[in-house]
Parts: sequence; C-alpha cells; structure tokens
Amino acid sequence: MPNETEPAIRIRNLSYSYPGYNTAPSVALDSVNLDIHYGSKVLVSGASGSGKSSLIRCINGLIPNSDKKGSEFSGEVFVAGMDTRSHSVAEISGIVGTVFQNPDQQIVTNSVESEIAFGLENICTPPDEIGIRIRNISELMHIGHLLERETSDLSWGEKQKVAIASVLVMEPKIIVMDEPFSGLDPRSSASLGELLNTLNKQFNLTIVLAEHRTEQVSGLVERIVRLEKGRVIYDGPPVFTRNTAPKNNMADLSFIQQTPSGNNEHSFPAIELSGVSYSYPGSSSPATDDISVAFYDSAITVVLGSNGSGKSTLSKQLNGLLRPDSGLVCLYGEEITGQNKESVTKKVGLVSQHADHQLFEESIPGEFSFGPANIGIPEEEINRRVPGVLSALDLNHIDLNTPPLRLSAGEKQRIAIGSILMMETPVIVFDEPTLGLDGRLKDALAAELRRRAVKGGCIIVMTHDLEFASTLRPERVLVMEKGRISQDSENTGV
Repeated sequence: MPNETEPAIRIRNLSYSYPGYNTAPSVALDSVNLDIHYGSKVLVSGASGSGKSSLIRCINGLIPNSDKKGSEFSGEVFVAGMDTRSHSVAEISGIVGTVFQNPDQQIVTNSVESEIAFGLENICTPPDEIGIRIRNISELMHIGHLLERETSDLSWGEKQKVAIASVLVMEPKIIVMDEPFSGLDPRSSASLGELLNTLNKQFNLTIVLAEHRTEQVSGLVERIVRLEKGRVIYDGPPVFTRNTAPKNNMADLSFIQQTPSGNNEHSFPAIELSGVSYSYPGSSSPATDDISVAFYDSAITVVLGSNGSGKSTLSKQLNGLLRPDSGLVCLYGEEITGQNKESVTKKVGLVSQHADHQLFEESIPGEFSFGPANIGIPEEEINRRVPGVLSALDLNHIDLNTPPLRLSAGEKQRIAIGSILMMETPVIVFDEPTLGLDGRLKDALAAELRRRAVKGGCIIVMTHDLEFASTLRPERVLVMEKGRISQDSENTGV
C-alpha cells in the first residue's frame, strides 16, 4: 500500500517535447513542479494545446513509457512513491486509474458487462466479487439498463459512462480523467460530479481532472492548476471566469439566447424528414422514432438531448449515412436515397463526434483538400479557401505538415471541422463539435457558424454543451427524447 503521508503525485522539473515535423520539437510541458496529496481534487485547466493531456499521460506513466520516437523527457514524476521512469504502466495502473478523452480508445470488449469486468478479471478477482462490484458501480452511475447492450451500439456519452465505470470499479487510489464530462449530458455530468465527491469523501480518492467545461466541475474541485504553453501559470483555489452555473434540465430552453427566426411558412426546406424511424440491429427500441421535421437555409438549428436520445443517429440520416427503416428524408425536395453519394456530399457536410474517425491524411492541407477535391472543386479554389478556414479556427500556429492524428484533441477537432467547412456545402451538420475546445475557441466557432448562416447556410448542431448552444444564438432549438422530438422552440415560442 502507498504511504499516504507522502504526496500522491510529486513532479519535479518536468519537461516534455513531442517530435516536430520539419521543425524543432514541440514543447508540451516546460519545467512543471507540482505536489498533489492524497484526497485532493484538482482541475488542470488551460487552452487547447496547453499541455493538459500530456500532463495526464505523465502521471499515468504513458509518458515516458510509451514515448514517440524523437520525443524528449526530463525531470521526475513519482506516483505513490513509484518513479514513472523505472516502473511499467501496468505497475502504475494498479494505483492510478485513467479515463481518456475518447472512450473508443479505452473500450476493448463487445459488451458492457464484460467491459466493466475486464480489469477485475485481469487481476484475478473472484467471480462473485466481480458481480457485486459491477452491480454497485452500475447503480452509482445509473447504467444498469446498459449492462446487456453491445458496446458498439452505444452513443458516445453512453460509452463514456461505461469507460468511467470500468475504471472506478477497480477502486484506484488515484484517478486521472481527461475531459470526462465532454461526452455527457448535463444531468449525467452532475451525477458524475456527485459520485466523484462521494468516492473522494468515503475512500480518500485522489482526483485529477483535465477539463474545458468548467461549469461541470465548479462544485467539485478545490484547486486549479492552469497551464499555458506547457508552463504552470496559476496554482491555487478555484477561480472561474466564465458562466459556471450548472444547467441540468435540457427541457428548459429559456436560458438559450435565440435569434428571431424568419417566417418559414412560405420557405422551401433544405432538408425535410417525414415519419423517419430507425432501429439498430438487436435493439429493443428505435433510435429515431417517427420524426417529422424540416430544416431551413439561413438559420442555425440546435438539437439538444440526453445521451442515447437519438441525436447522432439523426445526424447520420441527414446526410444519407443511415437509411431509415421507414419514412422519407428529402434534400432540397428530392428523396435522399434516390441521389448518388457525390450529389448528397456536395450539399450536406457532416462533422462527426470523433475527429479520430474523420481524419486520415498525413498533413493538414491534405485533410483540407480531400473533400473539396472529391466533389470537383478546382485546386486553385481550394488553395484560396485554406487561409480563411485556418484563421477562423485558430490553426495558424500549427506546422501544416504535422500529421493531424498526432495533435491534441482540440486541434484534431478543429481540423475535422475545417475539412468540412472547406467544402462550403449549403447544409452542415455538426455532431457534438466542441470536444477539446476552450471557451475562446467555442466563441470563435460560434461566430463562424453564425457568419455562414447569415450568408444563407443551413446549420444544424447536435450538442449537450448548453453554454455553446446559447453562444450560437440559434433561430431554433429542438429537444430529443427517446428518439422523438419532444420540444420545438419554433412551435412553443421560446
């Protein structure tokens, strides 16, 4: 057992650089010194790319034990008395549980129950105890209804809950979490915060969070370590400058600032759904259920909903990735299933939840040119668009030859967004676009989407980031519940 009179985490003169691409190494951490004691609740904050994820990876031993070739590590990191340079990740993981930004990088089995049991089985926990622990953590996280589900059929937020449960069930002494609230709806976020507080009080759990959505942690943490360009610029009591008032009820639309919408009564819809339903194979209930709704040009529509409410399924139906079991999806008056892929792609761009699923080129210009080139946009026009998109998404500081998948989550997210903005489709659908984005970057993205709507674009944003939803000043807000549209601000007059 660790000696709890010593710091749980002791960091001295820690510096770390990633290999550069045709440039000098990129500094992620610079002369960091920290002591974090057992039972502490610490928020690591900072702008996208400030070094938060790198610090998390140093604490759990992935750095330096899984170093990229050409990286540079110096200094000391001791976790529960173990020097991360001389102890394996497996040894450290017996004390430190890790929740990563992307649950798909953490989930390894095909069923929820086996996923939560996986770690316990690997340390030879008796089967009866495994069953008890799974029941306990499922009750605490309100995921008992997911236990018999396939992990591949879960929404991103549901996967995030399962990933968190699979770590907490191991009863670690220290837990490091990289944006754990990013995939969770407000109610689930509040529930997770309460659970972490309870575990901290009952078991002296040490909690280190890297998080942009500070409104979700304002009542949880007791200390903030703020990073800027890899250096600690603040270490002290919590100070939150943005609106951190928790908003847990998505059915209450009164807090979302809306732009007055034009009268759509005589307008022709960009996309219209009529009686659309879809069920995933093996699912007992539909993901979308008899949805009839129209989306119009020159407007931003925000679609809210809790985890598993059907938002992501709807987003894929809007660009033809998923064909409904019943009902029609019409794009500018023509049924979408009757159009070829190139025709639909020219009209509807989709930014999916996971940038990792959308990026595959070896450079930023490669990502930015792939989509436009495939729908026939000339190279000269593609090159003309690049500077504006780089500027709008604050990507000018990155070496353009860097493989996008090597970047931080927020940088990858912006490149994925940029690759779709480059196509200038009349309709753009965003599925949870704010992963890894700090407040300043969210404001910049909202301004860009507002600009495109004013120019005639049909912008549809699926999100449970309520602060971002309000920043967008949408013309319309929809709320989804159990695959149906339960509220429409256009009809309620909100």
